[in-house]
Amino acid sequence: MSQRGGSVSCYVKIGEFYAPAIDEGQADLLIALEGNEALRNIQYLSQEKGVIVVNADQHFPKLSFETHSIDAFAKAKAKAFPINALNVYMLGVTLAKDAHFPFTCKEIEEAITQMNPKVAEKNIAVLHQGINDTKGMQ
Repeated sequence: MSQRGGSVSCYVKIGEFYAPAIDEGQADLLIALEGNEALRNIQYLSQEKGVIVVNADQHFPKLSFETHSIDAFAKAKAKAFPINALNVYMLGVTLAKDAHFPFTCKEIEEAITQMNPKVAEKNIAVLHQGINDTKGMQ
């Protein structure tokens, strides 16, 4: 869908659950590759502990959730990393910002390698770039 201009949502549930979908108010984390998509899916975040990591510029609205934004589009346009690695870059930002993220950097690197060994080295470099860029902003 996203290749044709549509939006795509993906849910990842960790723990023992009976249903694959996430109900409104249940999500602990929302990683959005675009600001409008964050706003479109915000109802799924938990009011008590919801965290947003979003690819957005300084115009992203202030919300009642812990929100971490970075303008990854600007970095990709400046050729800092390939635009098709935006998802991996944002995963790096998430690793750097969300103390409760349930996976370690090593686990993410292993998953990247398993999913596509041909581009794993490049994607792991982008992952670390997202981590380092985010830590440099603090």
